[in-house]
Amino acid sequence: MSLNVRKTALMKLYISTLFIAIAATSSLFAAEPLKVDGALLTVIEQVELPAKEAGAISELLVREGDAVKAQQLLAKVEDDAAVAALAKARFELEIATAKAKNDVSVRYSKKAAEVAHADYQRAKDSLEQFKKSVSATEMDQLRLTAERSELEIEQAQEELAIARLTEKLHRAELNSAEIDVRRRQTVAPFDGMVVQVKKQRGEWVNPGDTILRIMRLDRLRVETFLPARE
Repeated sequence: MSLNVRKTALMKLYISTLFIAIAATSSLFAAEPLKVDGALLTVIEQVELPAKEAGAISELLVREGDAVKAQQLLAKVEDDAAVAALAKARFELEIATAKAKNDVSVRYSKKAAEVAHADYQRAKDSLEQFKKSVSATEMDQLRLTAERSELEIEQAQEELAIARLTEKLHRAELNSAEIDVRRRQTVAPFDGMVVQVKKQRGEWVNPGDTILRIMRLDRLRVETFLPARE
């Protein structure tokens, strides 16, 4: 069956169903079914789906006359580079997440600080009990070690905070890469029928070029004339 025949048959089916529904509804309000001499049937919603990125069409998944569902993938512009960038962004996010969760440096710095302060305190206690048991130079070195260990804790905490911010940055980059891939995909905004395909697989498109047109058939408009008494 050709596409035109398929389209015509489907449109006749919708029109017949629609007039049956009109007759059934009118019978609820009148003693007899309401009859009209003629009516104009028009489409309420149809849309031309454009390319959002430049490139050759790598996939065309529908033909004229095909029924489609909302969010169904209809066509795709070549996206090899975008897909590779997406994979790279995912790996980078995994690495950044691992670093953001790694607090070993902070915990080690705190333990080292505890040891340094304990050494310094023992030296002070020894000096109080036994004069000249610890030289002034040794005391200065132990105090410096204890103070440096506190700074190392701050440094480790700062590096961990930066790692967590870096994770957020890579997560945003991943979202951007996902959007970049989706911009190369043409999906149906609603349930309907493909009524025109303007570009074929392999053809080059620029942003704004129409790839195909779809029409919504589950909601149509009927215009007719009725006597005022009806």
